Amino acid sequence: MTATSVPASAVARPAALSGRLVDVGATFGAAWLMFGLYLDGWAHNTSLPDSFWTPWHAVFYSGYAALAAFLGLVMLRGIASGATFRQAIPEGYAPTVLGVIVFGVGGFFDMIWHTAFGIERNLDVLFSPSHLMLAIGIVLLVSGPLRSVWRRGALSRPSVDAAIAVLSLGMILLMLTFMLQFAMPFAFTPATPGEARLGELAQVRALFGILAFTAILVALSLLALREGVLLPGSITFLLLLDALAMIAMRNNGQAVQRDVIFSTAVAGGILGDLLLWRLRPGPRRLVAVRIFAAALPGAIFLWYFAAIAVHIGTWWSVTALLGAPVLAALAGLLVSYLVFPRMERAAAR
Repeated sequence: MTATSVPASAVARPAALSGRLVDVGATFGAAWLMFGLYLDGWAHNTSLPDSFWTPWHAVFYSGYAALAAFLGLVMLRGIASGATFRQAIPEGYAPTVLGVIVFGVGGFFDMIWHTAFGIERNLDVLFSPSHLMLAIGIVLLVSGPLRSVWRRGALSRPSVDAAIAVLSLGMILLMLTFMLQFAMPFAFTPATPGEARLGELAQVRALFGILAFTAILVALSLLALREGVLLPGSITFLLLLDALAMIAMRNNGQAVQRDVIFSTAVAGGILGDLLLWRLRPGPRRLVAVRIFAAALPGAIFLWYFAAIAVHIGTWWSVTALLGAPVLAALAGLLVSYLVFPRMERAAAR
C-alpha cells in the first residue's frame, strides 16, 4: 500500500471544539464585557470618582477575563484530545483569539497610560491610544459568535443560531457607536432650541453623526444579510438595543428627548423589518438591496427629525430637516455598493 499525505486543512476538527455551545458561552462572556464597558461609560458621563481601580473597571475587565478563560479552556480541551493549537481554535474564532491578545496588551497599556497621564476627560476618553486599542480588541472578541454562525450557513427561520448572530451583531454596533457617542443620534437630540447657540457647529456634528450611524447600521445589516443571518425582527432589536444602551449610559436630557430616541428606534426598527420581510433583499435581488439600504436610514431620520420638531421644537430650517434624511438615504445607498459591489459578483456568490 502507498501512504498518502493528507493536507492539514483537511484534517477534521474535533466536534467538541466548535458549535453552538461554544457560541453560547462566548456570547455570554461578550455580553458581560459590553455591560462593563457601558457601565464604565456611565461612570465617566456622570463624573463619578475615577481611576484604573474602580468597580466598573472590575466588571469590564472581569468580563474580558471570563471570555478569555472560556476560550482558553475550550482550546485546552481540544489540545488534550489530540488537536494542534490551530485546530483547537473553534471555527470562526481565530480573530477572537487575536482579540484576546490585543485587548490584554491594551489593558496593560491603559493601566500605564492612566498612571502616567491621569484619567481622561470628555472626548479624550474616546481618543486615548490605549482605549482605541481596547476597542479594536473588543470588536474582535464580540464578533466571534457571529463569524461562527456564518460558517454554519444561511438561516431560514428563528433559531438559537439566529439569536446568537443578532446578539453578536448588536454588540459590534454598541462598540462602534460607543466610540462615536459624541455625535451619535441616540446619544443626544440635535436640532433642538438648546443647541441654537452653537450654530452651524451643532449642525455639522449632527450631520456627521447621521452619516456615521447610517454607514455603521447599513454596513452591519448588509453584511449579515449577505451571509444569510439577518432575519425579520433583527433591525428592531439592533436599534432598540443601541437606543436603550445610549439612554442608560449617557443619562442626560429630558424625558421628552428620551421618548424621541426610543420612538425612533421602535418606528425605524419596525419599518426596517417590514422592508426586510417584504423586499427579501439578497445577492440575487440587488434592486431590493439598494431600496432597503436607502429606505432604512432615510425613514429612521425622517421620523427622528419629525419627532424632534413636533415634541421638542427646532431651530433648524425645513430645508435642513428634510435634507438630513435624504443625505442618510444616499449614504445608505452608497454603502450597499461596497457590500454588494456588482451584479455579476453578487449573483455568483
